[in-house]
Amino acid sequence: MLRLIIYSFISGLLFFLSWPTKFFILTPLIFIAFVPLFLIEKEVKIKNKNSINVFLFSYISFLIFNFSTTFWVEKAEPVIIGEGLFAVLCNAFFMSVVFYVYHIFQKKIKFISSLFFLSFFWICFEILHMNWDLNWPWLTLGNVFSEYPIWIQWYSYTGVIGGSLWVLAINYLIFKTYLNFPYKSSLKLKDNLFVLLGIFLPIIISCIIYFSFVSSGSNINILVAQSNIDPNSEKFSKQAYKNEKAIFHDLTKGINDSVNYIIFPETYLSTPFTILNNNPIDYNRNQISYINRLVEDYPNLNVIIGGTIYHFIDGYKDYRKRPYKLYNSALQINSKDIKYSHKSKLVPGAEQLPFKNFLKFFLKDNFLNLAGGSGNFSIQDTISLLRHKDKIVATLVCYESVFPNYVRECIKKGAQAIFIITNDGWWGDSQGRKQHNSYARIRAIETRRYVVRSANTGISSVISPLGKFEHTLNYNISDSFIHSIKLLSFKTFYVKYGNFLIFIYLASILLFSITRKNKN
Repeated sequence: MLRLIIYSFISGLLFFLSWPTKFFILTPLIFIAFVPLFLIEKEVKIKNKNSINVFLFSYISFLIFNFSTTFWVEKAEPVIIGEGLFAVLCNAFFMSVVFYVYHIFQKKIKFISSLFFLSFFWICFEILHMNWDLNWPWLTLGNVFSEYPIWIQWYSYTGVIGGSLWVLAINYLIFKTYLNFPYKSSLKLKDNLFVLLGIFLPIIISCIIYFSFVSSGSNINILVAQSNIDPNSEKFSKQAYKNEKAIFHDLTKGINDSVNYIIFPETYLSTPFTILNNNPIDYNRNQISYINRLVEDYPNLNVIIGGTIYHFIDGYKDYRKRPYKLYNSALQINSKDIKYSHKSKLVPGAEQLPFKNFLKFFLKDNFLNLAGGSGNFSIQDTISLLRHKDKIVATLVCYESVFPNYVRECIKKGAQAIFIITNDGWWGDSQGRKQHNSYARIRAIETRRYVVRSANTGISSVISPLGKFEHTLNYNISDSFIHSIKLLSFKTFYVKYGNFLIFIYLASILLFSITRKNKN
């Protein structure tokens, strides 16, 4: 029993040490992080112990993993005390269930490779975790390589889930080769070669892609602003509107005729916008008069800025008393018009109560509004891009940037660049803001687009299509910079076909394992 507990703690520690961005130099440890869990699973099977032990001991491991890498979520909880702890406990539970189900299936069905079951159930879990109300793709295994973009250029073919399969396959291969000898007592050269090829061949292929990549597109100049407003105090103070104007003027001093876009962070506007029947109400222009004056002086300029929007769908008269939807949005303001894109991927709990449509049959509205977090935000059901003349950009609001398929759909619809506006100030000086910035490198590689981040308290950055940082602003400073990027139009294999290669991989393992078992 003690040995199994030790295995659990070692596994959890390996996950923690390998995860970006705390000890990113130790990232290769991810290739053995599952091995202690395989040892637990093997001992339970050999000694004919109750299978529930696999779940319990793997839960210890995944709890350490989740707690050590993401407990900073607790800093952002707006209403529900302990929301961060709940998220950690839940996600560890889901991971443990997946590993337990893998154990049951590979124990009962012996004519199919256990690698297939491990890969299939884990990938199904990750895909589900990107699409249901309890979504939390933050710990998708493929994210572990975000600090090593030169290793994962092939994500432009497989997406981040390809990295998850790489992690699972190498762990399984190392365990089978070095720690599981049911029929042989010594290693052959080819056994070592399989392990080495599994690790280094994808890296070699990635390096070839990295150094041979060439792109062409039109250049645009972007002013990226980092406002450094404390979301817990300054954002809701009586001076918020005055501070908003002063900071805007200060950070846009360096503008000139060559600048095409100015980008400000999520929820920068202190006063909500009001939309009636899909059209901005006239007085919205008054509350952003300081922006209006700037765009009138520069006719080719677009200001991308975050704000909340009350969307009324009834008549104008007494609209304040009529039903509305509340959105966390990105607005594009120029001399001609105001366009907007609503946030489509909401943070469970903080922005939206999971399964609210189901729970409303059992709970009172007052409780639902309280449990729904700080805003009970609505989502936009369709992909919305911000266009101006021949320029098309995907403007992602904070959490949306960690959803690979959502970003992929934006590029598939024609986005030539990715702008991310976010307010990572809720997380303080934690690994959360660093991880969020680092994960954006993966979106750049998957889509081969420039990624521009404007983060309220940092880290603001510009990322090349190869996942390389071209410019960054440090945390907790108010500053801005102008940077040139290319608008790109070609589509990667992943953008065109999504997870097609993932399913080919799973089908190949299934077919190979069945053929090999029958032959034996």
